[in-house]
Amino acid sequence: MKIQMNFKLIVGYIQFVDLETGFWEIIENEDKYRISNMPDALKHENLRIAAMVEIIENEMSIFMSGKSIKIIEYKIIK
Repeated sequence: MKIQMNFKLIVGYIQFVDLETGFWEIIENEDKYRISNMPDALKHENLRIAAMVEIIENEMSIFMSGKSIKIIEYKIIK
């Protein structure tokens, strides 16, 4: 069995998408990443962050917006 981890550094801003039950995402340039483990400290519209994330390849969702990610570490940019 081969384990493959897919990590990426993302610098962008937080946005809440009010669709159905709603979800949080990070927008970096034109790319959108749906956050699967949103920390309460980041639940603010237009908050700019740098985050080390793991891209989750096999997660199913009703939302059709970007890749699903898990935040590993983050820093708020002022």
